[in-house]
Amino acid sequence: MASTASQGAGAVGGEGVLQQLISWYSNIPSIHMDIHGDFAGSELFLVEGDALVRHALTSAATAGAAVDMENGWQILHAVATVETFLANLKKRGCRFQVVFFDSHKQLSVPSQPISNSENRYKYLVARESILQHLLSNAGSEHSEKAVYTFDNTTDGDFDKFLDKQRPYFIMCHDHGLSPPPVSVPPAIYETGTKLDSDNGAIPEASEDTEKTILLSFIWHVMNLGYTVGLINEVEFLDSKVFTHIVAPFDIEQIKSLFCNLTSSIPTLAEPPHRASSNSKSLLTTESIKELTAVETLTVLGLRDLWLEADGYKGILAKYGARYLLHTALLTDLSLGQRHLPSISFAEGDKEVAGFLEVLGGEFLELLKDKEVTSELRKRKGDFGDFVDGRLFRNVVASSVSESLHELLEQCPEQTREHYKVLRSALLDVTEQQFPLLEDKLDLQVIFLDPLPQPNPDTLQVLPFSNPVFEQYIKDVNLPTDTTSPYQTRYEKTLYETSISDAAMRKLKRGKSGPTENYRPSEKKKWWQLKGEQIYQADMLKYALSLSGSGGVGLAPERIITASPSDRKKIEAAPTPSTSDKKEIAGKNKNLKANPKGGAKASKATEIKAANAALMAAKAGKKAPDAWKQCYTTEIASCRTDRARVVVLDNFIQKSTDENYKVEARLFKCSYLFNIWKDEYCSATDRAKEGYEIVALLFSEATKIMTSSALTKQIRAHIDALFSALGFSPLSVSEGAPALPSISLTITPPPVPTGATASKTRIGMTSLEFQLQYCGPYMDRNLDSSTDSRVRFRPDRWQVDVLDALDADKSVFVVAPTSAGKTFIAYYAMEKIIRYSDDDILVYVAPTKALVNQIAAELQARFAKEYPKQIGKTVWAIHTGDYSINNPQKCQILVTVPHILQIMLLSPAHATTWTPRVKRIILDEVHCIGQSEDGAVWEQLLLLAPCPIIALSATVGNPGEFHQWLQVTQAGLQWKGTSEKRDKGSGVEVVMIHHKHRYNNLRTFYYKGLTDQVQKPFEGLEQPKAYALGLADLESSKSFKHLHPVAALGDDAGSGIPEDLSLESRDCFALYKVMEKVQTKEYPLPAKLVPDKAWFPEVVRKADVIVWESELKQVLKEWMVNAKPQFLEVVKLLRGEDAGTEKAEGQSQSAGAVGEVQKQEMDDGAEAESEQVEPEESNQLVLSGKQLSPAQERAINETLDLLSKLHTLNALPALLFSYDRSMCDTLCLRLVKQLVKHEKRWRENSKEWKKKVTEKELYMKRKEEADRRSGKVKKVVKKKGGDDEQDDIKEQKDMDSRGDDAFAAIAAFDPEAPSEQFSFAGRRNISKEDLEVDLIKLKRAEVGDDFIEGLRRGVGVHHAGLSRPLRECVERLFRKGYLRVVIATGTLSLGINMPCATVVFVTDDVSLTPLNFRQAAGRAGRRGFDLLGNVIFHGLPSERTRRLINSNLPSLMGHFPTSTTLILRLFTLLHGSNNAPSAISTVNSLLSQTRISLDSGGGDFRDQVIYHIRFSIEYLRRMNLLSSTGEPTNFAALTAHLYYTEPSNFLFNVLMREGVFHTICAPLSVPSKENVDPETLTLEVNRKLLIVLAHIFGRVPFRKSDNVELWGANSKSVVLLPDLPQDAAEVLRKHNEESLKVFSKYVVAYAARHKKGKKADILPYSERAFGAKIEVPTPQFLKPLEPVYARSPFMALSGYTDAFTSIPELASTCRDDILLEASGLPYLAVDGVRLNAYIYDFLQHGSLNELVVANHIRKGEIWYMLNDFSMALATIITTLKNLVKVGPEGEIRMGDVAVGRGIGEDILEEIIAAAETDTGGNVTTPSSTKLPIGRKKPKASWDDEDARDVVTNSSLGPDGDDEGDEDEEIFGDEEGDTDRQALLKVLKGFVNLQQEFNDKFRATFATKKDAQRARRKLLDAQRAANPTAVKEKKPRLRLR
Repeated sequence: MASTASQGAGAVGGEGVLQQLISWYSNIPSIHMDIHGDFAGSELFLVEGDALVRHALTSAATAGAAVDMENGWQILHAVATVETFLANLKKRGCRFQVVFFDSHKQLSVPSQPISNSENRYKYLVARESILQHLLSNAGSEHSEKAVYTFDNTTDGDFDKFLDKQRPYFIMCHDHGLSPPPVSVPPAIYETGTKLDSDNGAIPEASEDTEKTILLSFIWHVMNLGYTVGLINEVEFLDSKVFTHIVAPFDIEQIKSLFCNLTSSIPTLAEPPHRASSNSKSLLTTESIKELTAVETLTVLGLRDLWLEADGYKGILAKYGARYLLHTALLTDLSLGQRHLPSISFAEGDKEVAGFLEVLGGEFLELLKDKEVTSELRKRKGDFGDFVDGRLFRNVVASSVSESLHELLEQCPEQTREHYKVLRSALLDVTEQQFPLLEDKLDLQVIFLDPLPQPNPDTLQVLPFSNPVFEQYIKDVNLPTDTTSPYQTRYEKTLYETSISDAAMRKLKRGKSGPTENYRPSEKKKWWQLKGEQIYQADMLKYALSLSGSGGVGLAPERIITASPSDRKKIEAAPTPSTSDKKEIAGKNKNLKANPKGGAKASKATEIKAANAALMAAKAGKKAPDAWKQCYTTEIASCRTDRARVVVLDNFIQKSTDENYKVEARLFKCSYLFNIWKDEYCSATDRAKEGYEIVALLFSEATKIMTSSALTKQIRAHIDALFSALGFSPLSVSEGAPALPSISLTITPPPVPTGATASKTRIGMTSLEFQLQYCGPYMDRNLDSSTDSRVRFRPDRWQVDVLDALDADKSVFVVAPTSAGKTFIAYYAMEKIIRYSDDDILVYVAPTKALVNQIAAELQARFAKEYPKQIGKTVWAIHTGDYSINNPQKCQILVTVPHILQIMLLSPAHATTWTPRVKRIILDEVHCIGQSEDGAVWEQLLLLAPCPIIALSATVGNPGEFHQWLQVTQAGLQWKGTSEKRDKGSGVEVVMIHHKHRYNNLRTFYYKGLTDQVQKPFEGLEQPKAYALGLADLESSKSFKHLHPVAALGDDAGSGIPEDLSLESRDCFALYKVMEKVQTKEYPLPAKLVPDKAWFPEVVRKADVIVWESELKQVLKEWMVNAKPQFLEVVKLLRGEDAGTEKAEGQSQSAGAVGEVQKQEMDDGAEAESEQVEPEESNQLVLSGKQLSPAQERAINETLDLLSKLHTLNALPALLFSYDRSMCDTLCLRLVKQLVKHEKRWRENSKEWKKKVTEKELYMKRKEEADRRSGKVKKVVKKKGGDDEQDDIKEQKDMDSRGDDAFAAIAAFDPEAPSEQFSFAGRRNISKEDLEVDLIKLKRAEVGDDFIEGLRRGVGVHHAGLSRPLRECVERLFRKGYLRVVIATGTLSLGINMPCATVVFVTDDVSLTPLNFRQAAGRAGRRGFDLLGNVIFHGLPSERTRRLINSNLPSLMGHFPTSTTLILRLFTLLHGSNNAPSAISTVNSLLSQTRISLDSGGGDFRDQVIYHIRFSIEYLRRMNLLSSTGEPTNFAALTAHLYYTEPSNFLFNVLMREGVFHTICAPLSVPSKENVDPETLTLEVNRKLLIVLAHIFGRVPFRKSDNVELWGANSKSVVLLPDLPQDAAEVLRKHNEESLKVFSKYVVAYAARHKKGKKADILPYSERAFGAKIEVPTPQFLKPLEPVYARSPFMALSGYTDAFTSIPELASTCRDDILLEASGLPYLAVDGVRLNAYIYDFLQHGSLNELVVANHIRKGEIWYMLNDFSMALATIITTLKNLVKVGPEGEIRMGDVAVGRGIGEDILEEIIAAAETDTGGNVTTPSSTKLPIGRKKPKASWDDEDARDVVTNSSLGPDGDDEGDEDEEIFGDEEGDTDRQALLKVLKGFVNLQQEFNDKFRATFATKKDAQRARRKLLDAQRAANPTAVKEKKPRLRLR
């Protein structure tokens, strides 16, 4: 039932509907993310058109650039505003289409007060104009600019459209919060005519109705399974576009709600339709058909209005002719000529407005007529510019003093002609009766003055001169402001930002004591050494797991530095290439180079080589005996042919003699044939199952035929086997020598002939069989050849990489996972350490897990001695919170992006470290596209002082990225390691793009438990004995294979993904289907027929790749031109896919669940109920939300999935879920299920009970034996008669068994998991070694359930877990013990954990196309598997297909030249005394012509220079730079807070203006009212925190968030209290100052570059507006001053180049001016509702409250609080350096990092080791009193994404050294006033940090840490009570 809008939602029970919708919607969690980089990538999504119009116009008004809909009617400005939004999406790589709904058109009108009842019609006309404009400029059906219209959202056509387009998500509006409607009286005309609401007025919808309809649309699309992105929450930050993503969490609840409420959704009422005016019939009349679309609309609108009631005739006569002139001028004037003042009329204004309103009603009627608009879109002109209210009012105002005839005389000739044509047409269609009054009008004009236009010639800047920057900024020639108060204010530094050279010399002479305080004590040195030893031991174990040494020990290659003479010889040698390898190999021999092309080998190396040759010779002599021994003993003892094949595989792998190896292969072929014959040929229905055996046979036969040991006898036997299989014999390559005739050592089994042989034939040709079944075994060499530089045969692309590295070039490599990129890094590393002892290579990894892995690999690979450099090492780790080895005394530094950025910008490194950096490797370089750290990656590439190596597997736009890299490296002043390179010649960047995986992937659905009743789980079924070949998942009914092409959809615009790979059988299936559906018009080319003309006799992967490419090319053509054929191909390839989807739907819907499933779900609920509160446990719970039924089923079915993979030999497996809590829940549920079923099995198993009894007897006998030997005392135990007789019987049974059985009983452990209830690979690690690892984890207080999971071969891995647990999981998985690991994306970024199968468990918004490819690539790694399996579990089939056919996202850059970076560059120059490397860094950055990856291909150097000059101006005005570029005042503090920009600048101004000084002033001052100091401290802490929470860690609420409701019945206030008035005023003034500075930048640049690129062209449609040839402006029009900085479209609403806010400046300046609001030092102070999560946490310290009341996601809380704590630690550290002179000018990493160099994880192991070594009594060389610093929580602290500064500052009072330092600082009562005031501020921040960190640690710490912290809190509470006895707080001590 529908209702009118005027009735509101409540009229039909809509109020109840709205409340239900709000209740449902408010409980759906949302994620704030970048929709391109972190979510949708390049996938198509939809934008709801009316939401687009509403938001674009609303956001423009909010930013201070509202479209003038009051005195103007600026439709073109409205169109430009919408286009700007769409262009911003497009510029950031988004791919979208727009959909409009007729039923939503009124929702396009912004809420009050932006719109009102008087101008509502203008917005509705603007909406129709925007729609028609977009339709006119839309591309084809599949174009990204395509626009679609539908009648309503529930239209069946829209649902079909969604099925066809399959958008990734839908962007819509949730209404947000808006003030209640304002009652506005209807407009009254001056003549007394009232606008009759019954005669066409626009009814206004109530706010509740709008909310209901908007939420119901969200509800509808979620009901269809689509995710929603909120357009009203969109933020364009830098190159990112953020919004809140709302996923359909519980689809069953949505469906249920939809069924209940669908009939109650209200609809919006439409204005009454007027009688038909036959407008369409007039379009063909002579006077109309030649008019443009805009002119036609004008004439028909006036004509239709003339047909209305006589009440309008008066205003028609007055204003009709003026409106015609306005239309004529629209065509003939430029946009600049239409920059007109706003005009009102003292009397008659309502009459003018009334005319436009009734005319607007006619325009609406015309634009709603689809036949009319369809015809008009074919004409010239554009709907986007058919009304200009300001122009019309200016024409009317001019008519006051002059008649229309006089006005026309002032117009250009063409305008007069246009007017005549329009006038004639109007009179023609009105039968010459339209009243046209052309006399003067009686009106009183009021001109509304705009903001004054700034004069670019008067812009001034403060004096500045710096020799390094001057050469770049000299072109920004602006007058100097010598009178400004900023010129002399704080010109001298108040506080030293770095120690002077004189002070340093004084310290070295010993005349100052502070140096001693910074020397670590002996006990600290001892603990650090102990920690490093423990870490090195762990690293050794880690390295062993990587190298596959199996615990035997590492044998790294010992590197000896090349001598100077050898270096010259190496440089003189030409670069190795395929053509001259022999020649170069000879030269290398002459140089006595090692096998890797380095320097002269050592004597030890030569001895090793000689020994190896001798051993090989001995092995050759023993080969015949070894082969005979293998056959007569091992093979003869095997009972089955499968066992014999396994034995032969082992022999072939170990043998070095080709003659006997080929003979063993022959036997293997014979046994494989027997398996085929005996097991599969006897039953016809099993033949297909045995094709895998035949494929193995074929693979071995091809190896035999290419062997150098092939003989006639072996060839004859292979021919016989092939004949028996029905294959043609394989031929020998042409030109090969005649085969020798040599008898076989042993005669192989005979091959059947005759009738027997006929049963073994395959029934297809050899070629068909190869294509379908031999793909994984095909030769994969891609133009590979021998290369002396590496120890393997590199492919062509790998040789190209080697050549580029040897030529000192930069390299950008894009290659799929498993393609073989890893060797590149290690080759470059070896060159560095072999070439010299001083050169440095830096390896940058995105995660700390990858950092640790690379370091372990280095330890396993390389060793080198540095006898002349004490403390020098090959490698070091530096991640910010811990360092291993000295980062400045190593040759290979492994680090994370932030640390390298800090080191490159460090003054201390500019003269010693940076010049030695010769190569930087950036692994996983696609992280540059991430929203969080992407800017840092981009800055590294700009600042790199040397050639780079950039590696990635997933770059969507490699060509564009390569071009940008080439620009960044072209100006590099690089001498290089080769003397042949010219200094400053730049570095060439070579791109190598390899597109093919080494191993293919097969994708499957897991169908789930679809039976009504399932059998109870009885344990894992053991895999088939001696399983051969690949895991065949298709043999199980639980898995359904998905052909990659079957994943393609109807959207031809998306095309075929570049990296969509087909294996040979996929190609063959595709060919067969295409052959079937081809037509005469679009046939399948004959050249694609798979025959001998296309393929060789033995097919190679390279041949398949070419065939695949040709097939795809035809398929692409069919997608576009023969769509029915393409759709039929997809349908046939899906096969039974439709049925599969149904089954999946049942599995995921509320269908029947078997009794066993129900029981397991109950068990799961019980498991959840047993969980400890999150604050008292280190086990996580799902992120503040309940599991949906679909998630519950997926979790409970996972055990069945894994058991089937176990049976099919498809383990090990990685299970990916992108919610940490989901990972934990899944792991714990699996463990609980295994334990439960094991318990039930043991209770009912006689076999188990017998084993237990035998074990007890064995232990008795062992005890007796030990007693006899004196080891234990006799224990007398009496027994009854029957029991004693049973024992005697059991003993006799045991005695009758052999030694093996007795050993099995001895090894039996009843406490260990039973084998059938464990996934562990027990043979791969000893029980003792496992226990050592588990004991360490227990000491680290890892949860018992997680440890039990490890015992059963199930691990979990994500960034929220402790480092020891993560590394243990990695090691055990690589060793093969763990065969199931559940992880988030932490394992998808380069971590070496190869697996056979990857499983994606349940859906998540973070499962993006990029993450999917990264994670799927873990399956089938090179050297481990022949094929990888990818399984989707618990995901809708549509979602899986979307992931497979999605395109990789294009990398989008940032604008890296931030104001903070400029400040850091000045710090670098000043601190290093203008060191050459520092100057080179500045030159490298400032000379860039393409500063950003996102800046397109243009030259933006001028803009960059202007931006830098005005950034300097800002820094000068903020007192952070002197006139010569010397950092002053709080510059160090601001620079060290770089990662918080722009908050760091707001903090600086608050410090500068004394806001914090005022807050902290009461500290240290005795109170007259005897206020307790603790109470005073708490009060100051709260005031400080309110201010800090407003600038750091800001989390704005969504507009729709019901904050008041959230805070009800909660300890949280939820909404952050307002800033103190003085702080707010300081920040407002700062924002004004920032606006002035950067407005100057925009105006100054725009004035110099007045002709902006495409200034009159809309940014999205690229449609030009305004006259192409500007004519003289009519004299009666008085345009405003021309604008240069502002977009001319915005100027139509009267805006000048005077900006009123930073958001307005960023959003309305010219499109060609680089300016991002996120890069400007500005934070909104007023009108922003912020989440009080930091404030609330300090109040109550409860995580649950933050999740429930503050709506912070559980998985994000730690990161958010840690970010704030990092900022706090940085502030304190820097302030200490300001008030106390230290030996270093910049922040020392140890000042802020945990434990000064070693992480807490290491410290915990020191404690454990010390307890072990000393029996629990810890002693040190100097003292037994060892305080520990602030400890980080075990379960969450060592995160993957923490920056260089971490919360666990060692600055607290809990450490001896730090406490002494604090006492010295705060105990100094002397000094100047400024210093004393700053000391109070420092004390305030220290107090706040102590309170905050105490609660932080208490929340996230281990149990011991929590108990300690809580004791401290209780002590503090007792101390706060005046009546309590104050006790000294105990320090934390090691126990």
